[in-house]
Amino acid sequence: VPPTSEKMDVMRFTVWYLMERLKDIHRIIREIDTISPIHENPHNVMGVLHDGGQDPWLEGELCDFLGCSAHPVHHATRYGFERWDEAIADFSAVMRGASKRRYFWVSELQGGASIGSAGLTHCPTRYDIRRWLWTSLGSGAQAIVYWCFNTRHEGNEAGEWGLLDWRGQPSVRCDESKKVSQALQRHAELFTA
Repeated sequence: VPPTSEKMDVMRFTVWYLMERLKDIHRIIREIDTISPIHENPHNVMGVLHDGGQDPWLEGELCDFLGCSAHPVHHATRYGFERWDEAIADFSAVMRGASKRRYFWVSELQGGASIGSAGLTHCPTRYDIRRWLWTSLGSGAQAIVYWCFNTRHEGNEAGEWGLLDWRGQPSVRCDESKKVSQALQRHAELFTA
């Protein structure tokens, strides 16, 4: 069912209002720090963003660069597990298109298990991590940051998301991430070119 004209007005207002607040925040940041790049991380870029006030293309004009969440268990539930690599490529394509100079990060890659705080329960394997890293890099991401490095020990995400295991030790996912980083370092000249 298409949204009503009233709903469209609310969505336009919500986007306008968020952008005005973001401009205020950016102005305050620039009063304190004129050097560091300003980054934003629009959430669920394959969803209906205007409902939440988000417009990555407007935000991309405001920021120095954008990043995206790449949590298949949150944002790719319609894709099906076998197509999660494509979902990460799609998230990256949206960010690349919305970011200034096409410079973007995958700034929240799922590093560990989701148990109850996501749409699906899943713990990435080392092979998932390898594919997701190479897909992100192959899609043009300039950097990748995990959500989270350490496993959470409290709150509604307790036991979840960590690249490290629940004891704070390197997991097989962490080892695989290290291998990809080492390959990037070994072949830095090729990847830079």
